[in-house]
Amino acid sequence: MLEGSGYSLPISEPRKGGGCPVERAGDGGDAVAFTGGVGISLFRILVVDDEPDVRYVLRRVFERAGHEVVDAGHGAAALEMVHRSPPDLVVTDMMMPVMGGVELIRRLRGDPVTAQIPILAVSGDPHLADGADAVLAKPWKSPQLLTVAHALMEQKADRT
Repeated sequence: MLEGSGYSLPISEPRKGGGCPVERAGDGGDAVAFTGGVGISLFRILVVDDEPDVRYVLRRVFERAGHEVVDAGHGAAALEMVHRSPPDLVVTDMMMPVMGGVELIRRLRGDPVTAQIPILAVSGDPHLADGADAVLAKPWKSPQLLTVAHALMEQKADRT
């Protein structure tokens, strides 16, 4: 499991014939942008958070990186969306009304149809995110979020 800023991930360069084109900042920093072509969505991401402002920011970060984003305000709505059209990645908060992230993760992992969908938990308390593939503590930074999300989606693509 990846946690907070102490994670270590190999960031792969784009694969021939597909994958996710990567642009690295020339300043030696950790800024990374994933770029698709015009009108091309790289991955489909489901963002789950009860705070509309957080959903908006997450949506913007992922859309600017070229991804298609759908969102839900709680885990129950997210489960319905996942069963209608499975995403490439679920990014979820942990503390939400109706159904929180803990129950959402438990149900996704317990269903053979959804068990292999990568889950990135973003939470003020990363210890709540048992069962997620990776955890980012709030507040997160956009480059870190994109790096972890991309690595999870690439791992899934490599398994299939």
